[in-house]
Amino acid sequence: MQMTRSDALSEYPLRKNHLSIFVARYFVLALCHHSFVAWEANAMTMKSKRLVVCTLTVALGAATTLLAAEHASASTVFDVTGTFTDASTISGSLTIDVTAGHVDAVNVTYLGVNYTNILVQGTGFGSTAPGQIPVPIYYGVITGIPYPFIDLAFRGTSAVNSLVGYVGGALCSVDAPCGPDEQGFFWVGDYRTSNTSAIGLQTGELTAETPLPAALPLFASGLGALGLLGWRRKKKAPALAA
Repeated sequence: MQMTRSDALSEYPLRKNHLSIFVARYFVLALCHHSFVAWEANAMTMKSKRLVVCTLTVALGAATTLLAAEHASASTVFDVTGTFTDASTISGSLTIDVTAGHVDAVNVTYLGVNYTNILVQGTGFGSTAPGQIPVPIYYGVITGIPYPFIDLAFRGTSAVNSLVGYVGGALCSVDAPCGPDEQGFFWVGDYRTSNTSAIGLQTGELTAETPLPAALPLFASGLGALGLLGWRRKKKAPALAA
């Protein structure tokens, strides 16, 4: 497949500011600490204690929302599975920044060899007749040395050659070819050992992994703090009665 070089590797956009996430974490932890001190000293009325529980619940919910949004904008790992026309298989992962729209990392194994570099990535146009306008037909990434290398291509989500908002899907293959290009041809991924020797991809898929939600540890910590307050209160009550 013919591909154009992408400047995505050298022109990464700045990451979003993490100040809001830091403030949310600090607020929740500080609120838990001060509430614990006041609760332990029995300096809070029942109404105040109920207010603290409600406030902590709202704070934890807000922090969870912020962290979930932050996680959604981060890079997403997609499992790579595929079978070539000679029945050989490929497996591994692609890490894609679905906000900036480029591949961050490749980690695939084929014929016992691990491929982790990105040789080229960008829009694939296929074939274009002289004087005609190229037609984007996929987004592709090549991993390996000049030879051998693996050429993986797939349709984007927001546009055929865009990875912004990408959610996964079929790799360009014999079963799901990409195209047509400007001249009407369709294209598939392949494994190449030379300019004249290639094995086409028969079928393949990119499937998004399901990661642990980024907010889960913080949410669990907050619930633990609330549980600790209740446990200390119950433990202290019999001691005072005695």
